[in-house]
Order: sequence, then structure tokens, then C-alpha cells
Amino acid sequence: MRIPKNATALKLHLLRYAKEKDISTHEIAKRIGLNVKTIRNLLYTSTPLRMNSFLEFCEVLCDTREEYEALIMAAIKQTPEYMFTERRLRWKEKNDNQ
Repeated sequence: MRIPKNATALKLHLLRYAKEKDISTHEIAKRIGLNVKTIRNLLYTSTPLRMNSFLEFCEVLCDTREEYEALIMAAIKQTPEYMFTERRLRWKEKNDNQ
């Protein structure tokens, strides 16, 4: 499984996780019930992944609910939106304490 240059943070995290678990694009397609071309279009283009697709990928990559929830949180923490929000919250906390 190759890692695309223009993938979003969520896609990169899912691709790395699938690679770590040695799950191929074909296996993901089979588990989700879509054809391989659709899976590749979802993962290897710069188009943002919709939330329902993201959750489906997480579901098929995980064996337990705990692993599923951990994957979701780890992936979300990789996004620029999450990092910006964390920075803003730290700034608010710092200024509220002064």
C-alpha cells in the first residue's frame, strides 16, 4: 500500500494504520463492500474523506471497540483542525489563569 503525497491527515493515518496491520486495499474493499477502485479513489485523492467513510474505514481496520475508539481519536488528533483547537484552548487557559 503506497502513501500518497496529497492525502489529508485522516487518510494518512488510516493508510499507515492499515499498513501497520498488513491489511491491503483489496481486503479493505472486501470488508466495506465496495470495489477496489472506489476505495483507492477515497484514499488516494486529495478530496477530504467524509465522516461516514472515515468511520467505515476505522470499523474494518479494528478488531475491538477499544481499538476502534483509539484509532478515531488518534486520527482526529493528527488533523490541523484539532491541532488549531488545542492551541486555542491552551491560549484561553493560559489567559484565564492570569
